[in-house]
Amino acid sequence: MSPRWQPLRAAVLALPVLVLGLGAACGTTAPSAPTAPDDARRVDVMVSGMGYAPDEVIAEPGETLVLVFDRPDAANCGEELVFPASGRKVELPVGAKTEVVVTAPSDGRLAFTCGMGMYQGAIVLRN
Repeated sequence: MSPRWQPLRAAVLALPVLVLGLGAACGTTAPSAPTAPDDARRVDVMVSGMGYAPDEVIAEPGETLVLVFDRPDAANCGEELVFPASGRKVELPVGAKTEVVVTAPSDGRLAFTCGMGMYQGAIVLRN
């Protein structure tokens, strides 16, 4: 191939990479976390080597809650919060408070665990 066509060849070869890169950056977005109404009840949940405190949160059926997880140190397996029923996973960074919006189920309970399943917690309906 003659040297005068090399810049055109490079541009043609780079075009698919550019298009795919722009599509990945602009065309897809991660699903957004649920948002809570302004009047949602906030519940502080401490994550420590003993698990979650409190490990049960009492709620009304359909009530929207903001669970505020506080993981002050890394000396536990609480780096990941999992809601097994939905497969939802949330990272709980050390030294930060992480807000997790949940809706209490209409019946039963909504369980949550650490990534290893060692820590157990739940949203429990008021009797």
